[in-house]
Amino acid sequence: SGVLHKGNFDVEMAIDIILEVGLGKLDGVMIISGDSDFAYLADVLHKKFRKKVYVVSSNKFLSWELRSRADRVFILKIH
Repeated sequence: SGVLHKGNFDVEMAIDIILEVGLGKLDGVMIISGDSDFAYLADVLHKKFRKKVYVVSSNKFLSWELRSRADRVFILKIH
């Protein structure tokens, strides 16, 4: 009907990840995004759960906030 609904998928994904980590189902987390919104998730995974955080992104879209919190960054080469 012409109404635009914005999904808040990063919040939903973060909650799902925390739930899975809390249940002991994940050894580490790979975030395939460069969005700085995931920097806080990385902080929580490190500090509260002692989990490794890996980030996959392109240099163009990788925020410095997320890059600085990743245990390792994998850069995609986009041609």
